[in-house]
Amino acid sequence: MKRILWAAMIGCMSWAVQPSHAGSFALEADAAAYALSGYSGIARYTFDRGFDVALGGGRFDLPGFVVETQENFDAMQWKAEVSGIQVFRSGYRFHGAHRNGPAIGVIVMNQAWEVESRTLRAGTSFKVLSAGLTLGYYQHFGSRFYLYPTMGLTSDSVYDGEHTVLGNEYKVAPLGVNGSVHMGWEFGGE
Repeated sequence: MKRILWAAMIGCMSWAVQPSHAGSFALEADAAAYALSGYSGIARYTFDRGFDVALGGGRFDLPGFVVETQENFDAMQWKAEVSGIQVFRSGYRFHGAHRNGPAIGVIVMNQAWEVESRTLRAGTSFKVLSAGLTLGYYQHFGSRFYLYPTMGLTSDSVYDGEHTVLGNEYKVAPLGVNGSVHMGWEFGGE
């Protein structure tokens, strides 16, 4: 029985590291950013064995359902935006470039927040560093265009600036859950 388990594990591991296709370069956009009055741009490279790295940036307004979770929202009438975000993502695409399939990785985000209390007519700015895990699925339409719905779980901390407005705190949760749908175009070998 041990030999069968070892053979199965070795077989799965060797399948996971087999090159399925040549590497690819892709340009992506986070569709959610555009839906939230923002923009984004991402450059990603997938190596021939499925490992990938991505760098991106953008901005977006935080949706009402996020700022409304603040305990003091009724009194403060918060409005918030991420005026700048830089993202680094590295992971593994289980079926390689130009293929449909799941992906797992790590993500690091540096975010510049601007928060305003409409009640007090005052605001503040601060920076948040987030790091965590991301899961997603690449779904191709043809060999080049793809959608990549993704979810992330991050540890978030304010590292610069004040997240209070005239003594009223805008709380940044220590654990963040985020989701998005990326659209992309892959270049390179198939």
